[in-house]
Amino acid sequence: MKYKGHKIEKRKDGRWQARIRENGKQHFVYAKSQIECLNKLKELYKDKPKLIKPQMKLFEAWEYWYNKYKKPLIREDTLKNIRSVFKNQLSILLENKNLKDINSLDFNLAIKKINKPRMKEYASQYIKDFLKSLYKEKLIKYDITDEIKSYHSPRKEGNSLTIEQRKILVEKSYLIENGEMFRFYLFSGVRPAEIFLIKDTDIEKEFIHIPGTKTEKSDRYIPRFKQLDEVLEKLKDIKGPLFKISETTRKRRIYELRQLCGFHFNVKDLRTTFATMCAENGVQQNVIAKWLGHTNVTTTNKYYIKVLNDYEREQIKNLEHKIDSQIDSQNC
Repeated sequence: MKYKGHKIEKRKDGRWQARIRENGKQHFVYAKSQIECLNKLKELYKDKPKLIKPQMKLFEAWEYWYNKYKKPLIREDTLKNIRSVFKNQLSILLENKNLKDINSLDFNLAIKKINKPRMKEYASQYIKDFLKSLYKEKLIKYDITDEIKSYHSPRKEGNSLTIEQRKILVEKSYLIENGEMFRFYLFSGVRPAEIFLIKDTDIEKEFIHIPGTKTEKSDRYIPRFKQLDEVLEKLKDIKGPLFKISETTRKRRIYELRQLCGFHFNVKDLRTTFATMCAENGVQQNVIAKWLGHTNVTTTNKYYIKVLNDYEREQIKNLEHKIDSQIDSQNC
């Protein structure tokens, strides 16, 4: 089956996909059935953006780029960031400029005025993407993306729970309402927001589909570990989203579990702990990155794998014992 020249085909994992190529970039639309994939393609092409002209205002060009390149392919939380960047950060300084009059100095000054580091990073990324797309379509004469300064906000590293803390958390989670949610976080490594997107239809025989909230790779499949099966057994009669609670309720449950455990943690710490447990037990780094939905292993190593002192001491003792055994055998 094809739709507007895009072939809809079945993958080895049982899903259906359609490959879309625009301006040298390749995107995929995934679905559980051929019809669902077709409907997603139709939805993607439902609202074709209007053609843009050089005399248009910058905000019109931004809207064109947003509707053509972002809205059909990116999740709502990211789209919200894109809208916020222009509305709250750039429009005051640049909205009345014509597309043909834009220059890198204007953008750099606008980005520099943004106070929040993370928002400054988002703004620089989106502007570069915006300008690159317009240049590829020959809507602007020059590619000025290299002249836009990049910003990288500092990332908060998650903390990994010790082996003893993990035991306590699992034990105490049975004592509170919605406690299975925290065991799911711990044994799946999902992002805080991803857990609310998982539905009963995402549960398969050997894998769980995780609808990612960031990059294309963040939409992924993770194994149904034994510990996750125990959680899924409690949720087997639920239809639709597995965890039907509000953000306010989740915060309340975190507070209750912290009080019972006697130590502080947040949801991101459970994701970091999952990565650490994988590393401690010999799972390859590229596999951990795949399960976490990371584009590359560097992010996994830098922010998520925390091999703990108590585990390292155990490894040191094992190594020392093996070395002693080898030396003693040589002296016999």
